[in-house]
Amino acid sequence: SMRNSLVWAVAYPALAVALAASNSACAQEDTTASQQSASPASAASGDTQTQATGINEIVVTAQRREENVQKSSLSISVIDAATAASVTDAKDIATLVPGVQISQGASTMQTYIRGVGDFGSSALNQSAVSYNIDGVYVADTASVSSQFYDLARIEVLKGPQGTLYGRNASAGSVNLVYARPELGNLAGNALLEIGNYNLIHGTVAVNVPIGDIAALRASGNIVRRDGYLSDGTDDDRQQGGRLQLLVEPSDTFSIRLSGDVEGRTGRGEGSVLFPRQPGNGKFTGAIDPEDNAARLGVAPAAYTPGAGLPPVAQTGLLEDTFIKVNQYNLDAELNWDLGVAKLTFIPAYRHSDSSIGSYLSGGPFLNQENTDQQSYELRLSRDGDWGNVVIGAYYLDLDQFTAAQVYSATYILANQAATLGTKSVAGFGQATINLTDGFRAIAGVRYTNEDRSIDAADVTNNVDFDNSVTFKEWTWRAGLEYDLSPENMLYATASKGFKSGGFNIFEPTPTVTNAYQPETLYSYVIGMRNRFADNTVQLNVEGFYWDYKNSQQNALAFTPAGALQFSTFNAGSATLYGVDADLIVQPTRHDTLRAAVSYLHTRFDEFLLDEPFPTDPASNGCVLNNSVPPFTIDCSGKHLPRAPSWSGNASYEHVFELGNGNDLTLGASMDFASSRSLGINYVSNEQADGFIRLNAEATYAFGADRRFSVTAFIRNITNQEIATAGNQASLSPNLIYAQVAPPRTFGGTLRASF
Repeated sequence: SMRNSLVWAVAYPALAVALAASNSACAQEDTTASQQSASPASAASGDTQTQATGINEIVVTAQRREENVQKSSLSISVIDAATAASVTDAKDIATLVPGVQISQGASTMQTYIRGVGDFGSSALNQSAVSYNIDGVYVADTASVSSQFYDLARIEVLKGPQGTLYGRNASAGSVNLVYARPELGNLAGNALLEIGNYNLIHGTVAVNVPIGDIAALRASGNIVRRDGYLSDGTDDDRQQGGRLQLLVEPSDTFSIRLSGDVEGRTGRGEGSVLFPRQPGNGKFTGAIDPEDNAARLGVAPAAYTPGAGLPPVAQTGLLEDTFIKVNQYNLDAELNWDLGVAKLTFIPAYRHSDSSIGSYLSGGPFLNQENTDQQSYELRLSRDGDWGNVVIGAYYLDLDQFTAAQVYSATYILANQAATLGTKSVAGFGQATINLTDGFRAIAGVRYTNEDRSIDAADVTNNVDFDNSVTFKEWTWRAGLEYDLSPENMLYATASKGFKSGGFNIFEPTPTVTNAYQPETLYSYVIGMRNRFADNTVQLNVEGFYWDYKNSQQNALAFTPAGALQFSTFNAGSATLYGVDADLIVQPTRHDTLRAAVSYLHTRFDEFLLDEPFPTDPASNGCVLNNSVPPFTIDCSGKHLPRAPSWSGNASYEHVFELGNGNDLTLGASMDFASSRSLGINYVSNEQADGFIRLNAEATYAFGADRRFSVTAFIRNITNQEIATAGNQASLSPNLIYAQVAPPRTFGGTLRASF
């Protein structure tokens, strides 16, 4: 592995230089080539720049300024507005971006980028991937999935974002960027999608100018869909509305106000059993009588609803899981050009509450959460011929309440509640300096001081306690960018990110603390971005090496008092490395081929978990030391969870011009991933199979400027069972409750704009 890494380190820049030199020579020879024109597009609105010929440019603001993706050294994937219109849930991102795995863990979003993430299920856990909505960090990831409407784009940044994002971005960031109000433009669009499982999905957005200096944008979203699993789970019931007001009285000052309200209900996330029970189909839900009987070890005919649960749980939860998430959010963005610098101020308030009844470790899991978050970010930025710089300060005040009841087959595992407080203060700065023409240096740093507190009660063990801790961390980014030609760039970057520590709900002892420590990730990247053949071929390649310290993992473990509960602990260190490649070929203006592939190698260098009692060897595939207490589980040398060695996607579309401004576009796509572990128990049924998922669609566009279109689609054509997450059933070794991606779906979409 080390030899291969050294070969890549030498060969990779040489290959980039050769390709760029060839491209430059061809450009010099072709003196008759026409100059491509690009109409300016609003980066704030996320529109791509329209090319006369060739591949469109995409402008992003991931570094708090407008920049062309092809001129950036960011490890970034962008989902444009057209594709984002069909995304109704954060989990859909994983089908579009290689190296990303996303699932729902009760009241939190479990997001993994290149194998780094968090297997959390409540506010006690924190995502290693920072979700940001219009520049506002979102602590409650359960509230993210109802925000996917009227978007300009979705930016997925891979790797630590320790300078401009800072808090809890050790693995990367997912940025949702709203389509924003536009001055002087009366416009709107609407989408209606219907499909199997009684799907109805509708969105609408209207932009209304108010005089010459203001504009109002209103948008709404509704989704109704039955469950994908036989027990009715994996359904979707959501609705939301957003109102934005932009006031721009001069070229130097603007303010945008935004408010939205969203809600989500239904049966919520479901799961299937691994191994599949005899006679059951691929999408048999885990709370079907057949699977409940298997969990209890009885014949299906002898199964009684509610049997095997403690009396408090025999209330219908077993047959009636649920999810209720409500939120409202207010934020503003002020931009003021002071001449010497541009000032940006973003105040925000977010509130969410959720109540969820689902399955965790083979038993009912009841969870209630309330989150109140206020944040303030102040930035000064300046662009010049010498480069650009941004400095700023950030403050977060976060109050969370979480209460959970977890049941096993025969008794209560936990009945707990906690109030959590977080106050995070940070200062940051980043600059890109032009050393010479086409050669740039990047340097950035961030300092974070975070005070966290907990006031908790464990009813099961009759324990009340409180605790507080302060975490301080320096994070940074440095790099070099070199333009080999106007269309070819080399870059090398290094960065550090961190995810804050937190608490478990058990009473600390003089020798054992209930606080776990922050995790840190050091990233080293070398890459190139290229356009060839008169802007009809784009090839971006990136190699990376990650050094992962104090990895936070979650497992069912014994507390110092001997109680069994889910806990977060620092597993140790891990090493990750790999290569991402992204190709776009547009041989004619009617044909577009896209392909992306990611190779990933992961390994825990050190992973030790101490237990006060022996562990059933059937429940864990790691080395067990059962000689004397503490009984150590050693998973060193194992690969990281949800980290397939290979993943990727590909698509092809052809546009048929039918005359009179009408088009027919036929497209096919696929995505794939190799086998991967769903968790850190490393038992056989926790290993998910690799898959290839096939999709197809046809779109007929008509009317003036193609303002109307009708699309027919089919996804997961071969009806693959694709596991996205999993957890071992408590006290039932090698029985895995696994979440799965949607089965075969089909339907039609009508779009209109004016």
